[in-house]
Amino acid sequence: MKRIFEVLFPLGPNSLANEGLSRLRKAVSPLAFALCLLIAGGRSGLARNNMAAGRLSRLRKAVSRLALALCLLIAGGRSGLAQTTAPFTPAYIFLSGIEYDYYGKTGFSVNSIFGARLGNSKPFYSYTTLETTATAATLRSGIGYTFLQSGNWSAVALGDAGVFNSAGASLGSFSGGGLILYDLGSKLAKGDRHFYIAGGVRLLGVSSQTVQPVGVVMLGAGF
Repeated sequence: MKRIFEVLFPLGPNSLANEGLSRLRKAVSPLAFALCLLIAGGRSGLARNNMAAGRLSRLRKAVSRLALALCLLIAGGRSGLAQTTAPFTPAYIFLSGIEYDYYGKTGFSVNSIFGARLGNSKPFYSYTTLETTATAATLRSGIGYTFLQSGNWSAVALGDAGVFNSAGASLGSFSGGGLILYDLGSKLAKGDRHFYIAGGVRLLGVSSQTVQPVGVVMLGAGF
């Protein structure tokens, strides 16, 4: 029986599919063995009783339908397991958008972020942020951490520090907060392209001035 299952459903290179198919084989094998014993017992009864032959014929039809359903279930489960992929984590990401500081009354500013992943597997990023208005500019660098990723959604915590310049005066600047990103490109292009829409809130401070909350909406791409 084990050999029959191996011929019908050979294991592939995908380890996740192998594990799922192995579990299905273990679950199905006892049932298949019991069905074989039932059919064998029915065959010996067939030689003794014509009425048993009719019952055995109906039983065989029911068993055939059940076996077909089990085969389709295994094939479908294997296909689903083989298609399972890990969420995309970009090596580089660029975002740009509009930021508004309502409480600080500084109005709108253009906010651009460039991030580069640190290492091959860790969800840490080195971020550089540039904010510009008609009268001032801020350049900060810091660290981002992707603490949640599910499907096309991800959430990133950010913290950075740098320099604020306005009218020839330079002051220290810092911020902390987070972004929620949705990979719209992956949704539309079936995983071949990665274009993001993002929104977030940060606490922004300049030297000894009051720390103010700011909101931002951004668009960008990941590579």
